[in-house]
Amino acid sequence: MQLLIASHLIAAKRKSATVELNDLQRAYGLFLDQKRSVEFLERNEREFISGNEWEDGGREINGSDGTVPMQEVQA
Repeated sequence: MQLLIASHLIAAKRKSATVELNDLQRAYGLFLDQKRSVEFLERNEREFISGNEWEDGGREINGSDGTVPMQEVQA
């Protein structure tokens, strides 16, 4: 039901009185169910805080000097 309502709003935004398959696909892509959420997190786990970052007083020790390398952000 929620997918249909979201699809209807997408169709209305493009000024259409009918919901088409593209509207449903777009609405489906906007919201994640539990399975797709888990898959997304597993694929992108390096982009999120895992808890290990807070060991040893707030930083992970990766080298002899105790520095933490910066991660590159991918857009």
